[in-house]
Amino acid sequence: MNFLDANNQWTPEFLEHIQKSAKSSIKLTLTKEAATLTDSKVGGKPWLPP
Repeated sequence: MNFLDANNQWTPEFLEHIQKSAKSSIKLTLTKEAATLTDSKVGGKPWLPP
């Protein structure tokens, strides 16, 4: 799955996939520097969708 578009932005398809597949413990944090997905159930470790 392609996560970023040509402008280095999250693709709409990726964001939709996250919404459909993420558990309630998943947190999406967007900043100007980076976007981070973390799972609070595993100590806030980074998470990528299946």
